[in-house]
Amino acid sequence: LYNEGNLYGAVQSGEHQFYIREKNKKDVLGGQAKFTTVWTKKDGNWVMSDILSYDNGEPKDSKITDNLQQLLENNHIPTLGLGIIEDGKITQIKVYGTLDGKITAPYNSFFNVASLTKPVTAMTVLRLVSLGKWNLDESLDKYWVDPDIAKDPRHKKLTTRIILSHQSGFPNWRGGKNGNKLSFDFDPGTKYQYSGEGLEYLRKAIENKFHKNLEDLAKELVFNPLNMKDTSFIWNEKFIDKMVIGYDKEGKPYDIVRNTKASAADDLITSVEDYG
Repeated sequence: LYNEGNLYGAVQSGEHQFYIREKNKKDVLGGQAKFTTVWTKKDGNWVMSDILSYDNGEPKDSKITDNLQQLLENNHIPTLGLGIIEDGKITQIKVYGTLDGKITAPYNSFFNVASLTKPVTAMTVLRLVSLGKWNLDESLDKYWVDPDIAKDPRHKKLTTRIILSHQSGFPNWRGGKNGNKLSFDFDPGTKYQYSGEGLEYLRKAIENKFHKNLEDLAKELVFNPLNMKDTSFIWNEKFIDKMVIGYDKEGKPYDIVRNTKASAADDLITSVEDYG
């Protein structure tokens, strides 16, 4: 709604469903209706000035019109966070299901995004590169050499470009045939092999160079510029009230990971909106 070219109001229409919620019980659909909301801008703030709800239906007349919601129920998927991006901008956010099997998950729920942490680490490092503060092709041995591979001359071949393209030669995680020691499976830069160890190796080099932890660097270079207020490599107790519980294939819940220091490869906490 415009007046002499100035935006002063908006009208929002849609359908909403009402649920009956009781402690320790599954939410029960109580009805469905259409709505129209009028928003007006007052002193720079948007407020609801009028709310209309109509065509209210009984529970027996209500149905889930979202095919994705029905698909999740049919396949016993407890939670899904969905962000729609169009032309480079996030245009829609939906979170389906529950936080813990009981409490309905809000749209701004927190997720542990596991290995989707790696692209955020990569973006942080590439911001340093674009600012001229870090070199993609400089050997990392100037800043960090893991004691396990200090006597292997191949460590001199490790660069940021090689690690970010998963060509470090490291396994995903140290261990296996070499106990708990880090080792090369092949010469860096000659093959591709997905590796969380590689990202962690790069993190240590970056932190040693800048005397800052990855969390602080990410805040400075990515989170704050993009207004990502709900994202962190490090656990904060503020997450607990909106934290989505993950499950294994047997339906057993995973423990919540409470990292006290950043991992470059795993366990980033974020929301659909922030990540989008």
